[in-house]
Amino acid sequence: MLWGYADTESAEKFLDSWIERAKETDIRYLKDFAKTLENYKYGLLNHANYQINSGKIEGMNDKIKVIKRV
Repeated sequence: MLWGYADTESAEKFLDSWIERAKETDIRYLKDFAKTLENYKYGLLNHANYQINSGKIEGMNDKIKVIKRV
């Protein structure tokens, strides 16, 4: 799994391998998804160096929405 790699090199090898295998299929949607991953490759690989996510921010936004509704 891409998110399990702690270094950029290993993550890049995995991602490149996955993208190549996806491109070799006859599934159009999988090929399109592989192109999208290529476009966002820089950001995806940065997760190996900076393992942060937006979970806490999304949780806070959800609380704000609930407060607004009340």
